[in-house]
Amino acid sequence: MQIGKVKFITKDDSEKDLCNKRGVVEVHTNKISMLAETIEAKEDIDVERAQTAKRLAEKHLETATGSEVDVYKTALSRAINRLKVAGVLE
Repeated sequence: MQIGKVKFITKDDSEKDLCNKRGVVEVHTNKISMLAETIEAKEDIDVERAQTAKRLAEKHLETATGSEVDVYKTALSRAINRLKVAGVLE
């Protein structure tokens, strides 16, 4: 898995949106196992913090060089993903 959104549907058919940062998914006959580097529930996302992270990553990307570019692109992707899962961005 890459940075993105994970939607779980529980046994009682309720849905739970999560954002993740890299991981592995294993699918078995009646069971799914997921190991993620980080995972955060929609209701736990600090929108203000994610917006700040997005602005900072965008600012740093303007002057980044070499390997810094990948670091700030990843930071920007994570911030945007958190904002999307939180319902702030489409």
